[in-house]
Amino acid sequence: MSFSIPEGFETARSRILVLIGKKENSIIKKSMADILERNENCLGVVISGVGHVPLYNPTYFNELIEDWIKKEKIPNDAIRFNAS
Repeated sequence: MSFSIPEGFETARSRILVLIGKKENSIIKKSMADILERNENCLGVVISGVGHVPLYNPTYFNELIEDWIKKEKIPNDAIRFNAS
């Protein structure tokens, strides 16, 4: 698996949600950390008890994204990480 952050990402000014499941593999967890370090507008969210959230429960994933877009709300039991 290969991942690179696009050039200019650090200048993006939109709100950016970085969402992973706690059971994701280490490459995904490292990618999340790298993304959070590169842009102060990022909010990292880890969902406990699952791997890849969209595959685990697509309905939950869609509702979570919709709540975040419309209300800036994430689940109470989610672990939050702000950009550095």
